[in-house]
Amino acid sequence: FTYLGILLEGREDFEEESLLDNRKRLPSDESTSSAGDSIENVDTTPYSIGPRLKGFSDWLLKCMLSGNMEAIFPAAIREYGPMVEDLWRDEAIQATYNRRNELKMLPRSANYFLDRAIEISKVDYQPSDMDILYAEGISLSNTVTSMEFSFPKSSREECLPLAYQHDSSL
Repeated sequence: FTYLGILLEGREDFEEESLLDNRKRLPSDESTSSAGDSIENVDTTPYSIGPRLKGFSDWLLKCMLSGNMEAIFPAAIREYGPMVEDLWRDEAIQATYNRRNELKMLPRSANYFLDRAIEISKVDYQPSDMDILYAEGISLSNTVTSMEFSFPKSSREECLPLAYQHDSSL
């Protein structure tokens, strides 16, 4: 839900940017005319969502800002799972997701979960081992095998030549 919230924030930014671009392109005499087509084209963008999803989007963003995400979810997943599915399939969210590289707050591992948003939002969802690893921040490029470990040397080991450091018989 946090990743989806980041997408929703990005969607709002992209929509605002797109609306400004549309208004700049529209000649000033057309913007004041009563022609509904030109005004409608200015007020809608590929990032515009309908009122029902906009309400859910606003609520989710409000939850994020309040810091109550953990208190609300996962209990609310049963109630809001279908809305997540509708939101994820919405063209505006998909257009935003296609620009995910521009969203600074969206971690790379978010792709793993967002690509599976519908499955994860189902009531009977059980996380796989990979889900758990990704949730813990371990991805294919950041695996346990690529982690570096260092152990502090004792003062005695620092003074001995390397060949003698691991020989306990000395």
